[in-house]
Amino acid sequence: MARQFIMVQSVTYAMKAKALLRNSGIYADITKTSKHSAQKGCGYSLIINKDFDRAVKILKENGIKIL
Repeated sequence: MARQFIMVQSVTYAMKAKALLRNSGIYADITKTSKHSAQKGCGYSLIINKDFDRAVKILKENGIKIL
């Protein structure tokens, strides 16, 4: 399965998002976003390997802004 990325507005939100997803049984990791993509945010993304749509829904329901 291909890795999918969710870009967030700060490293703080990335850490909160990772914890939210972990508590919901979804593994996520934090990575520094490439320079090109970082122009739209702080430069941090979550890497999601499965349940991408569910992960996005959980983050939105918990007030995590996705860029």
